Amino acid sequence: MRRTTVTCVVFLAAASLSTPADAAPKKKPPKPAATPDPPPSEKPDEKTEKAEKAEKPEKTEKPAKSEKSGKSGPIGGVRAYVCPDGTSIDVLEPKTFLTFLSKKCHPIGRKKEATTIDGDERIVVVCVPGGGSDGSDGDEKPTDVDEIASCGVKGTIARGEDDAEGNASARLSGDGDLALSIKAPRLAKALTPSNGVVLTLTLTKGDAQDRLTLVYRTSVEGYGHGLYVWLPLPMLTTDFTFSGQNTSGYRLGVSPFALAVGAKFFPSPTSSAYVGLSAFGAWNLVVPNDTQTLSNGTQVRINYKAAGGGLLFDASGWVGIGVGVGHTFTSDARTDFRGWLYFGPRLLEALTDF
Repeated sequence: MRRTTVTCVVFLAAASLSTPADAAPKKKPPKPAATPDPPPSEKPDEKTEKAEKAEKPEKTEKPAKSEKSGKSGPIGGVRAYVCPDGTSIDVLEPKTFLTFLSKKCHPIGRKKEATTIDGDERIVVVCVPGGGSDGSDGDEKPTDVDEIASCGVKGTIARGEDDAEGNASARLSGDGDLALSIKAPRLAKALTPSNGVVLTLTLTKGDAQDRLTLVYRTSVEGYGHGLYVWLPLPMLTTDFTFSGQNTSGYRLGVSPFALAVGAKFFPSPTSSAYVGLSAFGAWNLVVPNDTQTLSNGTQVRINYKAAGGGLLFDASGWVGIGVGVGHTFTSDARTDFRGWLYFGPRLLEALTDF
């Protein structure tokens, strides 16, 4: 029994000692599993993602935008001026022309206040050697000028704040060998600007382009796109007599047709407000007095044989007041003092919107 017991104990002891030795090799295979393959496979994915992210900044979209913005800006060696219209610059020698530019003209720049051009001025564009990058914005006096044909600059001026299609425009033409120019009368005929209208001068030289802003200035302007003849319609008229006994209302008539000759007078370069003064004549439809009859002896309630005329004062196209005389062609023809009330286009437009 003792041998058997000792043998069993020895056997169990040997088994217990052999178990860790046998288990150790079994635990070795999981050790490589502690660092599985997925993490290495994920790392390349992260690298590819980082590479893709790194490729995005290489796109050249932003430089393209800056190129677009650079297409409109000062053109080196090109200057634009507003000059008086009384001198024939096409016959001037270069030195005399430079003196004219420095003493009689002012440059068109990019200051806060836009350059103005009056009805008796012109726009002049020249090319100076060297020029730098200041383009038309240079205030320093040029010391020399190039022939305009060899410079290759072109210019157009359009009505509005840009040169969008549909805006009226005019092209600057050669004025001698040294300049391009356009006179204000030709500009006014092509663009029909009113006082305070913004004009855009576009200069091009090869692929370079520059835009400069001007304001058209005129102290006196005709009605109807520069015309001094216009139709002041509609108008009411009265001879300031009462319409009947025991009434306080004035006898009114209508002027279905009127013709006026006059102008607008502006107080400032950029003002749209004006005072208009015109001489006019009108055909009147009036309500006659009880004693007025037609030439055939028939009494009428409306007399269409009446006319009048006088002076019309217009307040910025809102309302106008006319004063003058009227004549009725009846059996007791009479000439009397009359007044007219003119309803301007701005008032009519405001009433329509209301």
